[in-house]
Parts: sequence; structure tokens; C-alpha cells
Amino acid sequence: MASPLFEVHMKRFALIAVKLVAFTGSASAATEEINFK
Repeated sequence: MASPLFEVHMKRFALIAVKLVAFTGSASAATEEINFK
């Protein structure tokens, strides 16, 4: 059985992971745009 605190921690970790992936994706896209120019 997962405790509520564990569930909240997993949700927070998932949110951070999504933000990190989105940030790295946008950063790589920006660098690609700079390289193409």
C-alpha cells in the first residue's frame, strides 16, 4: 500500500521530470535554430 505522502512525492517528481524534459527539448530546439541560421 502506498502512503499518501509517497503518492504526493511521486506526483511532484513526475511534474519536475516533465518540466525538465520540456526545458531540455525547448533548449535543444533553440540551439538547432541558432545552428541553422
